Amino acid sequence: MATITNGSTTYTPALVQGYEAAYQVNTLQHDLIGNPEPEYTFQVGSLRRGSMSLVFDTLADAAACAAAHRMPGVFVFTDPARPTADMSYVTAPGQEVRVVQDPTSVTRATLVVPFHEVTP
Repeated sequence: MATITNGSTTYTPALVQGYEAAYQVNTLQHDLIGNPEPEYTFQVGSLRRGSMSLVFDTLADAAACAAAHRMPGVFVFTDPARPTADMSYVTAPGQEVRVVQDPTSVTRATLVVPFHEVTP
């Protein structure tokens, strides 16, 4: 079961409905006068940026996790079903954390969290 921890509190979604991540490639291309082939400077790519959709059994649980994401700090996401998604992250600057109530259920809600991975 996936967990999100912010130091003292652990949140446990019932389901990770979606996970999307991208990396920025930082390789530089240099076009040189008199050289038909470009030269390249290789640099390490960025850490992951993306979003995840987490389904909680209750609207109150989703709202509590959303409230935690409004506070500054580093979160740790772990998911045994997706070990390559495990990471430390912060809420993406300037993005919206959204709580969406399930239209087919009175109790379930989805929390959409935009993230930027950070080194622990």
